[in-house]
Amino acid sequence: MDHLFFHNFFTVSGLNYVIFTLFFAGYLLTLRDRTAATRDLIFLFTIISSMALAYFLAYLIPRPIFAYHRWISVAVSLYGTSHVSLFLLNYPEPIWPRFRKIYFWSTFVISSIVTLAFVYQSLSAPKVYEFDGHYYDVDLPVLGRIVGAVILLYVLFFVITGVIRIVRAKKRFPLVVMLLAFLFIVFVPGIFNLLNRLNLLDREVFQTIWNISGVAGAFVFLVIYVNHMTERTTLLMKLYAISLVTVLLILQAVNFHLLRDREGMYDSLQVQKGYRAIVDQTYRSEDLSCIARVNADGTSSVVYEGEAETLPGLCRQSSVQQAAQRVLQRYLNGDSVAAIKATTAEALLPALSGTLNWLQSEKQRHSEAGMDESAHRQQILKDLKKGRNRIRRVRGIIERLPGADLRAEFQKAAETLKSDPFLAARLEAALTGPDDFFKDRSSLLALFPEPLSPGDRGYGLDRQAAAHEDPLDGKYITYYLSSGQQLYQVDFRYEAYRSFLNEGSFVMNNLQLGVTVLIMLGYPIFFLGALLQPLRSLLGGVETVNRGDLNVQVPVKIEDEIGFLTRNFNSMVDSIRTAREELREYADQLEQRVIERTEELQNTLVEVRSLKEVQDGDYFLTSLLLRPLSANHVPEDSPCIVDFVVKQKKQFTFRRWKEEIGGDLCTAHRIVLRGRPYIFAVNADAMGKSIQGAGGALVLGAVIESLVERTKYSELDRELLPEKWLKLAFVELHRVFESFDGSMLVSLIMSLIDEETGFVYFINAEHPLPVLVRDGQASFIEQAEPLRKLGMTGMSGFISIQTISLQIGDTLIFGSDGKDDLVMGEKDGVRIINEDESLFLSIAARTQGNPSQMAQILSEQYELMDDLSLLSIRYQPDSDEHRRRRAVSRQLKENIEAVRSGSIEPHEGIQLLLKGLSEYPENLQLHKQLASLYLKTGQYGRAIIHMEKYLRFRPEDDEMLYRLFLLMKKRNLLARAAEYGEIYHLRHPDDRRVTKELMEVYARLNNKVREEKFRKRLETMQEG
Repeated sequence: MDHLFFHNFFTVSGLNYVIFTLFFAGYLLTLRDRTAATRDLIFLFTIISSMALAYFLAYLIPRPIFAYHRWISVAVSLYGTSHVSLFLLNYPEPIWPRFRKIYFWSTFVISSIVTLAFVYQSLSAPKVYEFDGHYYDVDLPVLGRIVGAVILLYVLFFVITGVIRIVRAKKRFPLVVMLLAFLFIVFVPGIFNLLNRLNLLDREVFQTIWNISGVAGAFVFLVIYVNHMTERTTLLMKLYAISLVTVLLILQAVNFHLLRDREGMYDSLQVQKGYRAIVDQTYRSEDLSCIARVNADGTSSVVYEGEAETLPGLCRQSSVQQAAQRVLQRYLNGDSVAAIKATTAEALLPALSGTLNWLQSEKQRHSEAGMDESAHRQQILKDLKKGRNRIRRVRGIIERLPGADLRAEFQKAAETLKSDPFLAARLEAALTGPDDFFKDRSSLLALFPEPLSPGDRGYGLDRQAAAHEDPLDGKYITYYLSSGQQLYQVDFRYEAYRSFLNEGSFVMNNLQLGVTVLIMLGYPIFFLGALLQPLRSLLGGVETVNRGDLNVQVPVKIEDEIGFLTRNFNSMVDSIRTAREELREYADQLEQRVIERTEELQNTLVEVRSLKEVQDGDYFLTSLLLRPLSANHVPEDSPCIVDFVVKQKKQFTFRRWKEEIGGDLCTAHRIVLRGRPYIFAVNADAMGKSIQGAGGALVLGAVIESLVERTKYSELDRELLPEKWLKLAFVELHRVFESFDGSMLVSLIMSLIDEETGFVYFINAEHPLPVLVRDGQASFIEQAEPLRKLGMTGMSGFISIQTISLQIGDTLIFGSDGKDDLVMGEKDGVRIINEDESLFLSIAARTQGNPSQMAQILSEQYELMDDLSLLSIRYQPDSDEHRRRRAVSRQLKENIEAVRSGSIEPHEGIQLLLKGLSEYPENLQLHKQLASLYLKTGQYGRAIIHMEKYLRFRPEDDEMLYRLFLLMKKRNLLARAAEYGEIYHLRHPDDRRVTKELMEVYARLNNKVREEKFRKRLETMQEG
């Protein structure tokens, strides 16, 4: 052997990995105050670099002694993979110290036992040369699989640990990327290693994946860890790390492509040499070992053979493979299987039966599928190329079979391969063949030659030369070349192949080492003046300032980003120095300035207190003015029990009085309209806070008092119907506030409650919906279109009055929006505002409408955001009086029923009912039935009398009200008809019937203004 060292792609990649991991470990060693996680990484990447170095030496020096590199690779794989979990248990901070200790010692013991067992077994195991990896290995297939399984178990554990840390971490991204990087470094190579040990994958593929996946994973891990670690480091070391790993990663990609191209170049050159040697018998290259011509019958004759000293090649030891290649060539050129069998040497047919049977079965299968001859042979060629790896798998299994009983062991191993159609015929031919097939491994291997296409490279081992002094002797590169109808086997020395690859790989390794040295030595020189010295000067200035010396100026050497920072640092130091001098001067005069400032503050405080007292005086006077206006003037004997609570948001203290001020107002009075007592109740909320809202409430209260007093002394006002009085009162209030041009607005509910019947008339001007509490349940009284606030300019249209009839025990509640504007609590420093309107309903139902209790719950359980006012009206009439109006004798009930059923003549019925009316003058049914009988008999005047008396006690009967309106219109009592029609229209402003009738009434009364207003209203309703 001319050389001791033979470089190739694996040595280049291995050296790249060695530099990569060693630098990473060295970089981490430079950190100060290293954490436990960093120490774990130093250990991990140090042993990984030792494994990479072991592989590098095994690839570099192809000698049997280096088969023991597996000691290092097995130990590192076990200890390293188990150590990943320890890192994850320590990063970003240590957890589960007791479990970590148990895990460390458990995995250490298991790894040590497996490693020692491997070392012991390898001492007596045969050493084989792996052509697919170009290195020596110890032949321990079973133990190798066990090692792979243990590694995968460790991988599973560190994946579980990583997932737990990711779930618990605040910053998940670094941990996710690190876990993925570890999977590339450990898990991906582990999977491919196990596949290789199971003969499912070439060693060459595994080594390629191990290098590329490991370098890529380590690169990603380094970038993430450097940017998220907490240890102190230097900028230069970060530049080292990122620059070196980036360059090495790029070189790894370049190496892969360049050396793959060189492999292809070698095949091209050797094929050219082979063809030239075939046609030119005078041409024999130095690395040529032998040439054999394969005859049509499968036999061969040696055309050229090197001398024993120059290694004669395998041309005389490859008879079965030569015959198999010739069979495939003839079949692909058009010969049939039968023709091939007929012309093939009989001695070779048993060994070729597997190949011939496979061709026969494929021919039959393709014919049945309708495939023509050309397509069939193209498919055979594709199957041969794909089947090469499967033949290699079978050969790998054979090479690792125990030697006691080859037939039995092979039969057992073949069970898992019989499902493959490409292998089934070959396996069957071998298992049913003579015992000569199983006399040794070489005989069995000969039955499974690799199918090589022209120009494909094959490897061969001369087992007779295995004990030669040179470990590369007896190893050959084989090509099968077609020349016309002839087939030739051409062998070249394997050592020449390694020497050819060594030329390019040696340069790439030198380049890697050179780049590493250049970066390690060149960076300090390059960055000394451009980066390091300016940074050190700036850091020196910072340290000087930290010691308290502000008389420092850092020189600006280079006008770049560091120069910009330095200039701004000098400016900052100048500013601090100036400020400190001013502060010192200020401190010298501090005592005098404190006295002066204290005097100024005292004078300001006296002035503020004086202004505050004046303001509180204004507040106090306003609250005194509001107090009589917000009062309950309903007598205690009234059947309508009125109660209210007002809690203003603004509270203040004036001298010894504690008061409150705001815009909420509640007031209640008794007034008499047409001889009937009514309760006039108002709940209002004036716009604005404190004094502004109080001003609006003061104006509102004064006008309401004026309305009430005027009604007491004005005969004209007392004769108004309740709907008319309520409408005029609202109009008057609106006009007062409209004069403020929108600067003072009021929302309110104003109501009239008939004390005798409990019938309620009310107007809602953009105020919260009233609440009715009946039979222990609270509900809103809905309204289609509430009026706008008092004082809103541009209001037009008709006023609507809502009505509701209270039953005995009912409670009607009016309240301002303070009952809903509540702070429920806080979440993350943000107040939670109430958005549930039904909350107040539950409180109203729970307290049965008691204002004091409702206000107490709202103020104690929640934070009020606005003024709060609640007014309740409980209808509790005299039950005896209520029953008296509805009580009649049994005889009178029978008479009323007889009149209603029509079994008595109208005139007779009138007499009977009049007799009953003398006994029960306020009975509703008597007045209703009399009105009906008078209408039937044409006595309209008397009907009107009884209809009005009926409506006195049942004002909620809108149908009777409408009939009375129409009757008066018919009787030409137009003024009274207009009055009752207006009342009905106030209750039902969208009723087209009454709108049209009122227009006609006012036309007959010659009231053009009202006629035109109702005409426009009717047109608007028809358009809608």
